[in-house]
Amino acid sequence: DKALFLDAGLILETQKQYSEAAAMYVKAQSFEKAAYLYIHQLIKNDKGRINEANVILEKVDNNALNIAFGKVCALAGRFEDALRAYRRGKDVDKVV
Repeated sequence: DKALFLDAGLILETQKQYSEAAAMYVKAQSFEKAAYLYIHQLIKNDKGRINEANVILEKVDNNALNIAFGKVCALAGRFEDALRAYRRGKDVDKVV
């Protein structure tokens, strides 16, 4: 049940269990919430999680989240991922 996964994600997030919360949000198909956690919590501590986040961000239409992910990718030296994120976020200046 999506509502159950969403509730579990909210509880885990308040307990600062960000990895588990993101997994619950994905199961609830709340990709924006999962993407937010990846960008603002999980990737900060482990740049290797960019691949996981990339799969989720492909399902997110929120321009601000995609641009923020692009910045994180660029800082990590993942320029191809950053380019795709900036394109999804419609940030033409960064794409150029």
